[in-house]
Amino acid sequence: LNESIPHNIGKSTIHKYLDSGFLENTKIELEDGRSVDIKDIEINDILKFGENVLGIVKIDAKNLNGVREYNINDNMIIGSNLVFKDETLGRYITTINMGGIQKVKPRYLYHLITDTKTFKINNVKFFDYSFSLEHYLINDTYSSSTLIY
Repeated sequence: LNESIPHNIGKSTIHKYLDSGFLENTKIELEDGRSVDIKDIEINDILKFGENVLGIVKIDAKNLNGVREYNINDNMIIGSNLVFKDETLGRYITTINMGGIQKVKPRYLYHLITDTKTFKINNVKFFDYSFSLEHYLINDTYSSSTLIY
């Protein structure tokens, strides 16, 4: 687990250390071919690969532990605690233990909830907001940073 995350996270600190979201101008492709900022996605939008948007999460980033820029499969993505599938290794990874470049915190981050629990950004499969928190609970611990299925 990342050294900046306490080993005994409680309800009052989950947001600060584990909340997950993307910078507001992160482009999301829709089924109709348009690319829109994640902040402009609407409930019931259909994404490029048929995912139905069930919810949009707007996250107050003021108290988050960190927002970083990550190089994920040659894509520069800015966000916090993102969970994605590494197609080469066949496993799911969080950015918690990735170095990344510290960025000035925006006012808000955004995330999606989809019917498939996933969506793609530049051909990188990210897990939706629900899964990004649930995978810690699935393991009954907050210390796992990589899931292998």
